[in-house]
Amino acid sequence: MKRLLSYFQKHLGVTRSEAVAVTFLATTLTVGTVGIKLWPISDTHDHATAQRIALMIDSIEAERTSQADAPEPTDSAYAPAGIDTPPTHKPGKVSRGVLNLNVATLSQLQTLPGIGPSMAQRIVEFRQRRPFGSVDDLLDVRGIGEKKLAKLRPYVKVP
Repeated sequence: MKRLLSYFQKHLGVTRSEAVAVTFLATTLTVGTVGIKLWPISDTHDHATAQRIALMIDSIEAERTSQADAPEPTDSAYAPAGIDTPPTHKPGKVSRGVLNLNVATLSQLQTLPGIGPSMAQRIVEFRQRRPFGSVDDLLDVRGIGEKKLAKLRPYVKVP
């Protein structure tokens, strides 16, 4: 640092305090210029972020409401209605047919009692490693124990 100040004093013909001031200003300008490139300022303000989150929540809620009102999908993941028809447990949930664990989608798995988004994801990840051989294989999925399996058994099957 002393060499830099001496260099400024000698070549610019300034006093030591002037050399310190020039060095300070040059350093501040450099850090400011590089800092903007490294840490860009976001255009989003807190109120805009909160507003965007509120809109996302509203759209998710509207989608859930429309799915609950929509007729049950006819899909290859469901067995035909008849002998395998499980009891109805909640409006908007699986009400006909039995869900095939090896082909059900994430959203279909979430219609099962006690299965949320993360549990449905674990079931899908499990079957990607190894297809279900029986309904009892659900016990190998983290978070599913005997009680949850007993609740799920009327709603799921493995062909």
